[in-house]
Amino acid sequence: MKFVLYEDRPRYDLWLKALFALAPLLLIVLSISIYYGVLPAESEEEARNASIVLFATAVFVLLLFWATFPRRYQIFTDRVKIVLGGPLSVNIKFDTIKEAREARGEKTLGFWGLRFTTSTKDIVEIVRSKGMCVVISPGNRESFLKELNKAIADWKRSRG
Repeated sequence: MKFVLYEDRPRYDLWLKALFALAPLLLIVLSISIYYGVLPAESEEEARNASIVLFATAVFVLLLFWATFPRRYQIFTDRVKIVLGGPLSVNIKFDTIKEAREARGEKTLGFWGLRFTTSTKDIVEIVRSKGMCVVISPGNRESFLKELNKAIADWKRSRG
């Protein structure tokens, strides 16, 4: 059984929270507007169907946000785990990690790899030898990097 050596919560920017709320809220407002005739429709049946589709889309968007955005970053003795919504998670084994470092510049906005950042500040880049590189935004970057690099060094030492 593997124990969690360190755990951190992601940092969420205010603008990202507003965006999360705005997308489904806009769909719900459109749904209500069509249902009550504020926005025109050809018939009552078309208005009802459009309202149902828009409302279902809003629910789908909320479920998608819930399932895909990180809840926690955990460091184990052999891997980093990105805990997502529900049973979903991403494991990054230490044997695939070349380096973990503070991300700067283009990594904050444009990045070719797995992006689990929820903030434009305090981003950590996990450079991998196998698989795609990963960027995350832990709440305390310095502590996270210190613990991750220590765990990787301990893992390498134990492997010879």
